[in-house]
Amino acid sequence: MAQLELELAYCDGGKHKEANTRPEAVLYENEEVYCTKTSECNMIFQHVGAKCFTLKKMVIQGPSMGYTSPVQEGMIFVTMDKEDLAPACRYPFRLENHVDDDDDDDDDNGPDESDDDELNDLEFPLLEPYRTAPGSQADESRMEPSARFKIRKEDRGNKVKATLTFEPALSGRFILARFFSPTRRENIDIQFIGAYGYVGRRFFPAIHPR
Repeated sequence: MAQLELELAYCDGGKHKEANTRPEAVLYENEEVYCTKTSECNMIFQHVGAKCFTLKKMVIQGPSMGYTSPVQEGMIFVTMDKEDLAPACRYPFRLENHVDDDDDDDDDNGPDESDDDELNDLEFPLLEPYRTAPGSQADESRMEPSARFKIRKEDRGNKVKATLTFEPALSGRFILARFFSPTRRENIDIQFIGAYGYVGRRFFPAIHPR
């Protein structure tokens, strides 16, 4: 099992005014940290050369010190079909666990469809706008997350890290990492996103009747 050679195809998290690191930096395990502008962020990855891959493990890591909003939770979607990506980018987070008496709906700084010009200059031409009303047939058929993660403050210690293992392994062409800040006034600081597996589809051994 090796680290997959991914490239960032799309990101809508913007860039924090006090940070200069571009979102592509999350693909490299070093000291650089990508700081979003918003409290939600969708990042879509594909394999270099647009190859099909099989995913066995993912590592999500935030900075352990020096940053105020290390990544805390999110969802991972793995799919073969580009049509799955736009609705998955709007998959709702469960806000009932993140009630903040000081929050005001008007202050939500999450991604807004009208703010596209203010987001970073990465573009994913395969991603089309998704504006299906909640409760519609298309909404009900939306793909479910392949995995969810949550890094609790009390469990962090010296590391802000989540390791996700996929058993059985998942074959796909795209990975969507959808991040969310429990405090809607905060941004998200992401240091490393690593995907591990191999190039090609998951192998099923042939069964020969006796």
